[in-house]
Amino acid sequence: YKFAATAFRQLRDFRLLRMKGVHVILSCWVVNKWGKPTITDDKGNEVVQQYADNIVVGKKLLLTEKMQEEVPGCFDDIYEFYRDPHPTIAGKVKHGVRFVSTIAKTSNEKLKIKPDVDLTDKCFIDEFQRLTKG
Repeated sequence: YKFAATAFRQLRDFRLLRMKGVHVILSCWVVNKWGKPTITDDKGNEVVQQYADNIVVGKKLLLTEKMQEEVPGCFDDIYEFYRDPHPTIAGKVKHGVRFVSTIAKTSNEKLKIKPDVDLTDKCFIDEFQRLTKG
């Protein structure tokens, strides 16, 4: 772990990354985040059911806990690409990108208007340029 975190910090602090025009692309898997279910008590407080089975409570990046917190804060834009495993009526698998979600974020106001975009049979770059045209 220490080597990965140190390497990432060195990359983040490198002077070229702070110069205008330098783009860094980091690819990472998104996995299910597991945890205990919660219930709301009589007073409106959420209480964790500590003896219940674990359930999927969200999504997270496949990184160490420390790096999961550190890495997203170093980027202005994080896009979540996905593939819907259930074919559509035409038998095609849906591909898309989310610009705003629990993992994705964007600094571009135009992309916040349409946070989920269908990319089935489309080129991402062409669709991105169409959405951000001013």
